Amino acid sequence: MHPAGFIGPNECDLQKEDMTFSCGVSFAGNAPSLTWRSLTGSHSFVNSVCTTQSNHINCSLTLKADPDYDGTVFVCETKASNGGVRFNCSTEVVKVQYFSVDNETSARKVHENVTCIVRSSNLETRYYWKIRVEKNDQYVFLSSNRTIALQKPGIYQCYVEYSIRHNTCSFLTSVVNASVVTNSGGSQKEQGNVLAVVLSIVFSMVLLGVAVIAASVVYAKRTKEGRKVTFGSRLSDIPKTKVRSEKAISGLAIVDLELFVTYFKSREIGIYDLTSLAFIRSITIDELINAYDMKHCAVNRCLYIMDANYTNTSKSIIKVTSFGEEASWISWRTRSGHGCISVTSDHTVLLAVLQEGRIEEYGPNGALILEIKLSPDTAVSYLRYAIKLSDDRFLISQDGEADDQLHRVCVIDAAGNIEVTSGDRRGYGPNRFNVPIYLTIDSRGSIVVIDRDNSRVLSLEPNSLDFGREVIQSKRDGMIRPERMVLDEARGKIVIAHNDVGWERCCFFVFDYN
Repeated sequence: MHPAGFIGPNECDLQKEDMTFSCGVSFAGNAPSLTWRSLTGSHSFVNSVCTTQSNHINCSLTLKADPDYDGTVFVCETKASNGGVRFNCSTEVVKVQYFSVDNETSARKVHENVTCIVRSSNLETRYYWKIRVEKNDQYVFLSSNRTIALQKPGIYQCYVEYSIRHNTCSFLTSVVNASVVTNSGGSQKEQGNVLAVVLSIVFSMVLLGVAVIAASVVYAKRTKEGRKVTFGSRLSDIPKTKVRSEKAISGLAIVDLELFVTYFKSREIGIYDLTSLAFIRSITIDELINAYDMKHCAVNRCLYIMDANYTNTSKSIIKVTSFGEEASWISWRTRSGHGCISVTSDHTVLLAVLQEGRIEEYGPNGALILEIKLSPDTAVSYLRYAIKLSDDRFLISQDGEADDQLHRVCVIDAAGNIEVTSGDRRGYGPNRFNVPIYLTIDSRGSIVVIDRDNSRVLSLEPNSLDFGREVIQSKRDGMIRPERMVLDEARGKIVIAHNDVGWERCCFFVFDYN
């Protein structure tokens, strides 16, 4: 039984949950007959399923969660024997989930920021809630903060989203007019302006079915005589550091002032403003099936996307040459497998074949230039990443599933032999890794490593691969499972893609990088 109760009918189009109870009896001789009934109302149920094995019988009862069953105890019992004795067992009191939330939501002016605020007296842990903000019917951002500072002038709508098991219900809570406040001379004034837009909405969610019981809207405005006032205020530019994604992120790239994002099992590329992190648009690559990684080549002005697809045939690298209103691209097949890619100083594409211990280098139009098979003493289960160095050596990262396999970053020669290594068996600490999944090199030559299962990002010294520093400390700001990154050194930032194990809470973070 669910301690928090079963889910019944609702307005999120979720099916009623199944309530399943079972009981078992050991016997000697003939198998007894078991029946289920409710203690409240004494309803009998004939749709139980019984199985007998040896001298044991087990009967299960499955019902759809229904409000009528809330507070009911179910009893499984035998028929009366010759002596008139019944044997039975009972469930705990069944709870069909009632979910009640009282929200007081408001939009108000605080100095130069307009904020959306949500207060709740009864938010149960089984359900997730967030504030979604839209501007002119366009999605702006989603946040679990109770107070959100909006960023630019405009008409904003604040919604509260209730989510359960990938389904979401959204409810408009307030509308914020964020136009500029001016006097007749055009300069901005704060004194004498009071804007309060308060919407109080009480939600009664019975089995997640939402009934809006009451809503009241109060507008208050006070002005000084002779001063021209409009609703709203000038907004400060408050940068975001985390953007939620509904899909697992597979690649990040920066093109001019835009951040490009690819997703696992998706043909879509999402495009965000690099400064505000506001979503701008998306483009679809029809040929793309399952984006695994992405890189930008500034010289060739293109994006390279590794397509892992779902077949046992060779995989593809897609070169996107135009990504405006309409995208255009070419593609070529790899020798066999898939993996992460990097762009070399020669403007070619380097592929670290994940499960084959092989590096492949392709020209801008798909011609195979080089293939390196790692030597047997170099090979580990997974070749995570490869970067071509200026002296024709290669920087790689590897790990394996078995406890005795190595998790390490290495420099290898053109024959695939190890020259320098950092790391040992999985662990935590300086020069210890737990799935070093992704690499990059900054302008100073420092090697930046995503140490995924240690929930951190660290740097290594260029030649010795000695531990440098933790660039992002373990689990900072809720970063549990970092998987992809891109450096934005012009702005002193690093963007990190985070995907949890179940791909339910995916996002990208923006941290300072100095």
